[in-house]
Amino acid sequence: MVYLNFSAGTVDVVTVAKAVADMLPIEEGIVMAPPADGPHADGGSPPVFADMAAAIGTDADGLTKVDRFAFYDLVRSLDTVVVIATGEQRLFGNVIIRVGVIPPPD
Repeated sequence: MVYLNFSAGTVDVVTVAKAVADMLPIEEGIVMAPPADGPHADGGSPPVFADMAAAIGTDADGLTKVDRFAFYDLVRSLDTVVVIATGEQRLFGNVIIRVGVIPPPD
């Protein structure tokens, strides 16, 4: 676990996603889809999705959206290698970045 959330908003999810994408090949970005009903249902993608998608080299439609509990299951998966806590304050500002194959050096 890497804690970068020393102060709210100081290191946001977009900054971290961009740094990861600059170093590693990104295979997929997975986000927690807003619920269909309730106080956080707005019928569209939260603005943070477009920002996260751009940071990893795709668009908001290129993100895989899963429900809340499926997202939590993925985070708890044995395939999860590192978790980075940011100071992101926007709703749905969570992303799972699946890294692709890293080729061996020449």
